Amino acid sequence: MNFWDKFKKEKNPFKAIDTEELFRESVRLEREEKLKTAEVEKLAQTKKALFKKGFGATEAEQRSIARNIKTTDREIKLKELNLRTISNQILTIKNVQYIHEQKKLLESVGLMGKISKMSSKDLNKFLGEINLEQKIQERGIEVINTMFDEEFGLQGEVAIDDEEMVLIDLWNAGPKDEIDEIYSQWEKEQSKNIGKLEYN
Repeated sequence: MNFWDKFKKEKNPFKAIDTEELFRESVRLEREEKLKTAEVEKLAQTKKALFKKGFGATEAEQRSIARNIKTTDREIKLKELNLRTISNQILTIKNVQYIHEQKKLLESVGLMGKISKMSSKDLNKFLGEINLEQKIQERGIEVINTMFDEEFGLQGEVAIDDEEMVLIDLWNAGPKDEIDEIYSQWEKEQSKNIGKLEYN
């Protein structure tokens, strides 16, 4: 059983997971986060290069380039969703480490009792959304104590623009000596039309 299977299936994951296991998983996730970030940056460079290539191309070439940009953009957004998941997992690890270190303090105010009663699903969501140590420092442990009675939800969002003609019109209308500025404006317009990506 891997780390996250154990965390999700165990009634009390804090007893089933030791600090060495937490450290190993933290190192693995941070390494994966760096790798995925580099992949996103490389795809972003590819997307910009394709955008510049559209200026001066034939209509047939522009249609092909536009399709390639859509595909690249989708890859970027999916990898960004994956990065959010990794980020949530890293935060969960940090929170579990903090709970291990501050177990007596949390027991003294009844927080450990509430944590142990939460379903693994709710606990996973809660620990993946807040920085427990930071919140306790900012707002006090008694305030955080009440937060375990609230619901927390996760929403993934992805911006996907599949209008090929928007790109083609832009390539044909925009001045070729201002490509970087045009690209920046196009990127800003994309960010205004962010929608939700439904996935299983």
